[in-house]
Amino acid sequence: MSQENNIPFENILENASSEGYVDKLISFLELHLPDFTDEFAVDSSINENDITELLYKHLTKRKRYNNEEVEYPFDFQPEKSQKKKKAKGHAKRVDMAANLLVADRDLQVVFTIEAKKLPTDKEKGKREKEYVSHTNSKLKPAGGIQRFKEELHGIDDQGDFLPRNGIIAYTSEKCHLDWFDKVNVWIDECSWGEQERLVNKYYSKVSKFTSIHKTITSRKVSLEHFWIEVKP
Repeated sequence: MSQENNIPFENILENASSEGYVDKLISFLELHLPDFTDEFAVDSSINENDITELLYKHLTKRKRYNNEEVEYPFDFQPEKSQKKKKAKGHAKRVDMAANLLVADRDLQVVFTIEAKKLPTDKEKGKREKEYVSHTNSKLKPAGGIQRFKEELHGIDDQGDFLPRNGIIAYTSEKCHLDWFDKVNVWIDECSWGEQERLVNKYYSKVSKFTSIHKTITSRKVSLEHFWIEVKP
């Protein structure tokens, strides 16, 4: 982690922009995602939703009890409702949202997280490429990255689209380098353009990647990808 990303939270002014808090949230995730599988017995036999529930518990605990002796100004919320302004129909749900918990703000969503297993399905299975995109039987777009591109995920409480969001993957069977190559092949197969490929930041017990995507309203969404290796 760079020195720039290690600025203590108490040095952030109360009137700082939400973007500054998102930077600190990313630093928090970099610090505390790696010890998730040390605290909880997680393996690939556990379904995606149950792993995410354990992760929610872990992050909720670590925001207050940590080696830094800092109480981080976030509240994590599972299964957060997602509905744009004037949108019709039932609201979608994203796996987790981070709300800003400071005195001069209401509990506002500043970051949403979708969670996926890699692999999601067997090779050539219908859901194999769900980390990126797939179309289900009702012809509705699905998949981790695709949901942000369609602006179905990444919505705050006012119905506005957030410019930065995240995807967490629970990986097994392949190393992160192999999954990185495979996910980028899937992106190429979507014909989104080379500029939407994942970019490697570092490989480790928890690896980090970033990507930038064009949405259906021609906006840009930046995604922070964290991949957590789980036992077979």
